[in-house]
Amino acid sequence: MKTYHKSLAGAAMLALLFFIPVSHVVAGVPLQILSFSARQSDKSALLEWKTENEGSTDYFEVERSADALVYTSVGRLSACNTGGIHAYKLADAYAEKANRILYYRLKQVDKDRAVTYTPIITLSFEMTANAVSLFPNPVSPQSTLKISLVRSCQVQVRIIDNMGRVIRESIYQLKDGTTPLTFDAGELLRGSYYIEVRGMAFARIIPFVK
Repeated sequence: MKTYHKSLAGAAMLALLFFIPVSHVVAGVPLQILSFSARQSDKSALLEWKTENEGSTDYFEVERSADALVYTSVGRLSACNTGGIHAYKLADAYAEKANRILYYRLKQVDKDRAVTYTPIITLSFEMTANAVSLFPNPVSPQSTLKISLVRSCQVQVRIIDNMGRVIRESIYQLKDGTTPLTFDAGELLRGSYYIEVRGMAFARIIPFVK
């Protein structure tokens, strides 16, 4: 059995595996997708699948969705198109940024452009670290502060000027996952500032300009 892989990031952790008897008859020989699985690999999702009896398949394409309705392409791999069993791997480097629950499907495209999809599989994505981002920066009157937490906790957000003075302070009780907060910079004078985010056992400081 040969293994083919393309990495858009790393590999290793949390798996969902399904036997998927998807077949497509090519010149009397049925191509079968024996399995299609998704597992977390650090901040990426690793998609793996096995096929048998490939004949006239052009390529395989992995698609991802955050709502099981609208799908976008993660990447594609060319088909081997030889007899026997073949294993493929493809990493979704943007999985952590996409959503906590992810939906994946595998698209098989033949050389005659015929398309076949596997059943949908899901992956519950566990965050590996807390993160804070501010966009846009330089800030507009209404910017967005995104706080991503591994687990729920109370968070303190402070705005500090270039002299070290606290201009504003707020307390939030946030759930695990990513929470977007509206950052109102309308009353700030032009200049350089810092936004400090502190929670249970973590702290982040982001410099910004008004």
